[in-house]
Amino acid sequence: MGTSETEASIMVPNPLKTALERVLTRASTFNDELGDVESPITELDTGATWTGSAARRYHDDVLKPLADDIRTAAESLAADVEHRLRELDDLVPEHVAIALQVELSIR
Repeated sequence: MGTSETEASIMVPNPLKTALERVLTRASTFNDELGDVESPITELDTGATWTGSAARRYHDDVLKPLADDIRTAAESLAADVEHRLRELDDLVPEHVAIALQVELSIR
């Protein structure tokens, strides 16, 4: 009895999963570092930097919305990657892994 290519293949770690795990780590690190973006905003509140009504308006109209948008985008990216990771197999046939590695190296 013959075996199919998939049955005869050695199973190896899924390179797409590995790549997405790196993306998730970067997104999480980015989100952690995003707190630093708001430190000037916090200092506006304490008076340690530019103060006054113009500073408050700039904070409310420009800095805070930008920081919120960036945080939301990073959180959305991380959630999308986590969702996709749950769908992927940990192991794939070796020939599939090779094809995925080629595809990932092109991008």
